[in-house]
Amino acid sequence: MNESNKNTALIGNLTLFFGVFLLFTDVFFLVMGIIYDMPVIKYVIYVKLVINTTNIFLILKKHYLISTMIIYTVI
Repeated sequence: MNESNKNTALIGNLTLFFGVFLLFTDVFFLVMGIIYDMPVIKYVIYVKLVINTTNIFLILKKHYLISTMIIYTVI
């Protein structure tokens, strides 16, 4: 495996890790918003769930630059 393939694999794994991490945090905060009856938080998290689910799809399709920009914007 040459250096370029190693770098691409590393970037792919890192973006997938952060994308899944953000998706799980959204699910966690959505559950907290439902349990403690916070309607504003629920609606914000609904939007973030759509964005982060789309991000996971883009990562799996190997659009790493777009996915990285989405991760930076969400953070």
